[in-house]
Amino acid sequence: MTRVDFCDVFFTQYFPLAEQQKFEREYHTIRQEDRETTKEFMKRFLMLAGFQRAKAGTQEVQASHFKWGLQEWILDGIVNTKFTDVAQVANAGRNIELLRKRNRENKRNRDGDRIRSAVAPT
Repeated sequence: MTRVDFCDVFFTQYFPLAEQQKFEREYHTIRQEDRETTKEFMKRFLMLAGFQRAKAGTQEVQASHFKWGLQEWILDGIVNTKFTDVAQVANAGRNIELLRKRNRENKRNRDGDRIRSAVAPT
């Protein structure tokens, strides 16, 4: 039995057609949630891409799909960058998250004192 045959049998046995279709719809409409980090989004994305197998496309196609699913404030920083795989996009997104967090921590009031947010930064 080839790997492809095994995967077909496995998915048919353990994931009914309705469940497979649900994963396919979610993959095509995936967006990063407000409180979801880039790392968490990447895990969810790769899980869904795994269910899509060949339908998910090449690594570059997946990277593009992942990039366009990121939150707008992250996408703004990487929109004109071409990536070859999802990990590169996730790393770039994580860097933007870290910069945003650092900038929030460096805010100062008019007297020059640091402002500490009562809400935990995202």
